[in-house]
Amino acid sequence: MPEQLRKTTKEFLTTKDSVCSAADLTHGQVPADRPTLEGGEQEAAMLLASNYSPPSLPPVSLFDLLQALQVHRSTIPSHTVYAINIERLLSKLWHPSHDELQQDTIHRQEVMQREELQNQQKCLRV
Repeated sequence: MPEQLRKTTKEFLTTKDSVCSAADLTHGQVPADRPTLEGGEQEAAMLLASNYSPPSLPPVSLFDLLQALQVHRSTIPSHTVYAINIERLLSKLWHPSHDELQQDTIHRQEVMQREELQNQQKCLRV
């Protein structure tokens, strides 16, 4: 858009997110001005000063993923890929991994040691 035409336009709408084009009330869609380096630095400083942090969402669990795939079956158009991934999800949900089995063994050993210590302390009290 020529510079003269841009200067004569009184009402020029811009958005922060738009880099490619903007809406002009008299001429429709026109190329947008790129934000300056100083403007970007000012905006970044303002965001840091206001300590704005978007609300974080909880992590997605395997149950959430399974439910989403079952409700929205068309997200994976291939039946073969869908079936394989559902099987993987179900196996991860109901079959423990090696780490989980090892952690369970450690937990059982700790419980046995605690019970032995409690029994020894009871014998000493009597």
